[in-house]
Amino acid sequence: MKPVQLLILAGGIGKRMRPLSFCKSLIPFAGKPIIKYVLEDWQKIGITDFKIVSNPENIKKLKAVLGEKNKKFFVQKKPLGMAEAVLNVKLEKNKPLIIVNGEDLIAEEGCQDFLKMAEKTKGEVLLTGLYREEYFPGGYFKIKDRQVLGIIEKPEKDRRPSKFINLVVHYFRRPFLFLKYLKEVKTNKDDAYEMALDRMIKDKIKVELFTYQGYWQSLKYPWHILEMMALIFKHRWQRKVAKNAKISSHAIIKGQVIIEDEAEVYDGACLVGPVYLGKKSIVGHHTLIRESMIGDNCVIGFGTEIARSWVGHRCWFHTNYIGDSVLEENVSFGAGTVTANLRLDGREIFVKRDNQQKVATGKNKLGSLIAKDVKIGVNVSLMPGIIIGSHNLVYPHAVLYDNLKER
Repeated sequence: MKPVQLLILAGGIGKRMRPLSFCKSLIPFAGKPIIKYVLEDWQKIGITDFKIVSNPENIKKLKAVLGEKNKKFFVQKKPLGMAEAVLNVKLEKNKPLIIVNGEDLIAEEGCQDFLKMAEKTKGEVLLTGLYREEYFPGGYFKIKDRQVLGIIEKPEKDRRPSKFINLVVHYFRRPFLFLKYLKEVKTNKDDAYEMALDRMIKDKIKVELFTYQGYWQSLKYPWHILEMMALIFKHRWQRKVAKNAKISSHAIIKGQVIIEDEAEVYDGACLVGPVYLGKKSIVGHHTLIRESMIGDNCVIGFGTEIARSWVGHRCWFHTNYIGDSVLEENVSFGAGTVTANLRLDGREIFVKRDNQQKVATGKNKLGSLIAKDVKIGVNVSLMPGIIIGSHNLVYPHAVLYDNLKER
């Protein structure tokens, strides 16, 4: 295999994730941030030269999580899109380059197949197209005989030039050529990366397509955390129970579970896998957790049910129902508080953003999306698709039909 440098883009500010404050590439799944899944997949197939670009706020966190061996870290000072990120990296201009997103997950064998085709391609650029029958609001390729003739951003459903959407797994045989085009683009939007590719295509530079049909998930909106969790449960899951975890002989453990160090599961508790239980977390008497991930230092108190939800560190519950929800961290529910996750008419749930625009989720089951440091009193009812910004207090017996902004 020829030496290749791999650039992981982890610098976005994640506007669509708000009010959750996560760095998207650092969101943990089963105790491991998503960027680590990405990096390890490419390491397994022999790549050793990694470059990671992120914003100033998260660069130290990334270094701590990933380590600095065989990696170079770069700071993207301004959140001006993918082109700005690439231009802030010191690339080896004569060494082939692969660019990927730090929060996009594809199959491990997909990485291997892409690298094999990159080594054989006669073109200057190899892009990745994911075949999808259903419509996706992203970029679509116009193709002929596996050659890319254009990229069309968010075409109408019935005007798609093909059924291949553009995934950010891109290969450049001569990075200096791509950098030249990036520097020449003039735009007031954050689409300079796509414009540079489009100009290369129009200049008759050969751009080929790698057609990928495996699984894929990206993190754009908060509810995508649930979709990524489900994908990892399905494709990346192995049972593990720490030796120093304390599990009552009167607890019920079904299916594949991961239980971390010093976690405790009390009498009458039921874990129906796949379930992840983080370090030092406690599952109290007569609780039920199913198809969910629970972070570190959480207390799942008596009579609580958590279903298909992602729960961050240091969350506390007592006699609650949490379904199809995302809780960032340090969130507490008073007794009797529940998340409604299904409209009475069973229709798709739309989420209202800060600008009051309603965004389709594609889900008919979705609970609450709650940012960090939120305290909710007793007997509160949260309607489907509600967003609660950080540092909020919700007083007892409230019924929330609308979002609460960050305080």
